[in-house]
Amino acid sequence: MSCLTWIPGRSWIHRVTPEARLFSALVLMVALTIAEGPWAAMGGGVLAVVLVGLARLPLRLLGHVLIRLNLVLGFMALLLLPALCGSSLVESPAVRPSGNGFSLLGRMVWKGNAMVMLYLALLATMDPMALGLAMRALRLPSRLALLYLLTVRYVDLLHHEWERIRRAMGVRGFRARADRRTFRLYGHALGRLFLRSLERAERIVWAMKCRGFKGHYPLSSRGRWTTDSILFAVGSCLAAVLIFALAWIR
Repeated sequence: MSCLTWIPGRSWIHRVTPEARLFSALVLMVALTIAEGPWAAMGGGVLAVVLVGLARLPLRLLGHVLIRLNLVLGFMALLLLPALCGSSLVESPAVRPSGNGFSLLGRMVWKGNAMVMLYLALLATMDPMALGLAMRALRLPSRLALLYLLTVRYVDLLHHEWERIRRAMGVRGFRARADRRTFRLYGHALGRLFLRSLERAERIVWAMKCRGFKGHYPLSSRGRWTTDSILFAVGSCLAAVLIFALAWIR
């Protein structure tokens, strides 16, 4: 069983090619990051909700992801609370409390949730290997695409090796406890994990070289642009322009 999961489905978003989805995600995330103002953030959030609906994402999964994200953002808000309330624990001429602190914090939380929903709707709905091939099709740096594909392969390799070690420890009666023996055994298990992964990685490298690997995968990087994909990419560009236009509204 692979540790690299994605969200399968039969929605209209799933029928759009990976190249178009990756292009749209980059365009919309850049627009949402650069555009300032509450209206731009609100427009990006509404667009993210619409894409989540078109992708028909499971509400339970979406809720779990957003709850974890907002717990992290809430912890950051607690750290910034003295400055937001207009009083700083450390008085400094370089750091002055701003009256717009709560507004900026609200936009940060809103944009963070919108970007995560964009990622879930556009990128998490495709196979990880398809995402790497889409990076090549869009002429992104070849080293970046290769690094991503190899990372996908070796993260899965580490997961399988750890599962083998964990099952072997369980068969021998190991039960995790908060004691010195457990920590020592976990240290030995991590050492075996890295040694076995290194051996497997060397075998994989030799197998790749035997199949003609010369710094890149010998696969076609030509993208498939269907009518739906073109319309989706054009619509994403228009949505990005709308987000920039909303940034001018005060």
